[in-house]
Amino acid sequence: MVAICREDQISCYSPTTQRLIDLPLYGISPEQVAALLDNGDGSFSLLLTSGERMRLTLQNKGNDCSIQIETQSFHPQGLLAVNQKEGYLYFVDESEQLHRCTTEGKEKTWIANLKGMREKYGEIVSIDPFQSSIYVAFRLGKIIDVHQPTDPIDVGLGIFWSMVDQQQEIYWIGTDGQGIQMLYDKPARFGSILQNNLPIPLHNPIRSLLTDQEGSLWFG
Repeated sequence: MVAICREDQISCYSPTTQRLIDLPLYGISPEQVAALLDNGDGSFSLLLTSGERMRLTLQNKGNDCSIQIETQSFHPQGLLAVNQKEGYLYFVDESEQLHRCTTEGKEKTWIANLKGMREKYGEIVSIDPFQSSIYVAFRLGKIIDVHQPTDPIDVGLGIFWSMVDQQQEIYWIGTDGQGIQMLYDKPARFGSILQNNLPIPLHNPIRSLLTDQEGSLWFG
């Protein structure tokens, strides 16, 4: 199932119906959604910036569709950033503390204090477990290793996206204006691939990355 959150509605595509359906979700805007999660059972969840979790289940009755909504508390504080990685949720709350829990919100564990980093480095772009640590990427080009928070990695460019490539053990960083960079090996090292060095012409900013089992890197 695929779900897209829009202003006062959610658009759902189910393989069962083979169509995209717009359903009302009054009072919810994309700005209030910290994360959209697939629950793996035909339902999905919205983690809201308020700290609530909305479980949404699509119900099909002939040609009519509706959505069942269950709301519960996920975290006692508001959420600033959430990433789902390797069966866990990594999230930063409004007191700028980094936590980890299961996708159902259980087994919460405090990981690190990120107090003041958003003010210095901009909004949090992603939270990625990689090798033996956890990296937090910020919009203004800094990446924090939570085990060495006072020694940030400076990409020197704005960051819009990051991804851990499990096939090649590479941490890919998408930058604004200078292609992608990669963090790999121990100790950590950075390399880069510029758009003008690619075998095909790319003129627009890169906004998504994907690797496959063949070791190929795809750009969007």
